[in-house]
Amino acid sequence: MKLTYVNGDATKPVGKGKKLVLHIANDENLWNSGFVLAVNQLSPRPVDEYHRWYNEFPKYGPMETGPFKLGQAQFIHVEQNIIVVNMIAQSTPGGYNGFPPIRYQSLEECLMRVREKVVAYQKRGGVVSLHGPRFGSERAGGSWPEIEKIINRVFKDVDVDFTIYDFK
Repeated sequence: MKLTYVNGDATKPVGKGKKLVLHIANDENLWNSGFVLAVNQLSPRPVDEYHRWYNEFPKYGPMETGPFKLGQAQFIHVEQNIIVVNMIAQSTPGGYNGFPPIRYQSLEECLMRVREKVVAYQKRGGVVSLHGPRFGSERAGGSWPEIEKIINRVFKDVDVDFTIYDFK
């Protein structure tokens, strides 16, 4: 994996092939602050599918992405080569008893699901890259160095470009 930092907008990823735009969502059906507001400008599909996933799971059980819970990831096609990945890795927005909302183990599970998709796509001859803001380190209260360690651990043996965008 090649991890690169650039100034720019993660909703306008640069690269060849399929571009997966990763971000963290919470497990409480709240979609109203942080990077998701930029995702809304890209397409209404990620928020619509996120709410559908949350609302239908109790009634109908797991959708194709699995149950709506921490550690799951939902892949939403918003353009021909852009896929937004809703990673459920935040709980109790605002934190709980001094703990930040980020759930590192859940983030690692989400990234493992992303890894599976990347490897499967590459085995079929596809070109794919990963993109995102410094997810989990702002609204979710996580430590970016800790999140970077998780990214490096999960993707250490995968030949993929991973670009992190700092919005200026």
